Amino acid sequence: MMRALVVSYAFPPVGGAGVQRVLKLVKYLPGCGVTPTVLTARSPSVPVYDASLARDVPEGTEVLRAITFEPAYTAKKLVWQSEGRAAASLLARVRGKALGFARHLLVPDPQILWLPAAHQMLAKRLFRNRDLNLVFISGPPFSQFLLAPLARCQAGVAVVLDYRDEWSTTSSAYEMLNSRRASALLERAMLHCAHAVTTATPEFRRELLARFPFLDPSRVVAIPNGYDPDDFPPNLPAPPGDRLVLSYVGTVFRLTSARTLVSAVRLLHAREPELAKLLQVRFAGRIVDTEESYFEGTEALGIHRLGYLDHARAIEQLAASHVALCILDDV
Repeated sequence: MMRALVVSYAFPPVGGAGVQRVLKLVKYLPGCGVTPTVLTARSPSVPVYDASLARDVPEGTEVLRAITFEPAYTAKKLVWQSEGRAAASLLARVRGKALGFARHLLVPDPQILWLPAAHQMLAKRLFRNRDLNLVFISGPPFSQFLLAPLARCQAGVAVVLDYRDEWSTTSSAYEMLNSRRASALLERAMLHCAHAVTTATPEFRRELLARFPFLDPSRVVAIPNGYDPDDFPPNLPAPPGDRLVLSYVGTVFRLTSARTLVSAVRLLHAREPELAKLLQVRFAGRIVDTEESYFEGTEALGIHRLGYLDHARAIEQLAASHVALCILDDV
């Protein structure tokens, strides 16, 4: 069988949408004649965990967990908050500037602090075990793409970079802002190291080929996210018959802000209160601090915040809805 090392900073028990693509790949690769080994972070700095996802990892799968020097997620959250509000004192301003400066040094993202141990584990696997045919690196975070040059050093090992999202969008519009110029230079260099590139959408592929003309189009392949039939048992709940249920499952942050939708629901209650009683909107997932204020007082409007749900419960929530909401800023 072919043996592949799948590199992903986030892997169960880490939860959230970003884990699904790599997890399901690892689950189904053995049926395609590929034995996966996973290289991931031991104590990743992430906001949510979902232990239930571990059931999708095939029994006997080797998972290598490298230590990270990255601070806990709560510490990173304090940095974002300090930059997002006016400092009330000189000390607070100095602290905020220092934290912000330190964060901007971590290019392309804070997860680069995981790379020393990850490089060590990858080198051991490449040059001591010598049992790999393929190194598959999935981002974001895109700092782990910096493992590609090392993987390229071993003859006979193919290097594939997988874009679950666009590096350019992540570095300019997400909550972990940093230097766009430095990120662009790094991205170009890492793509030169790849034998092939996979993307989650055809649009990502077209954008990548337009930005980097040196890429061979035959080696850049879109592999859209699919679904796992095991996630959909026959006894899923049905939507109610007495009201219309809209559900959003995922993180609510700047690019997926629900403020306009919430404003529309408020307007509906003001203009058509009887009709509005027949509408229920549910948000399952994490809502970042900067978006919390838009939800104040919305329980009375039929807007419910369910918090983070494990994967199975999130699917049950979608099945019990008439409409699945997809919210995304125009990027």
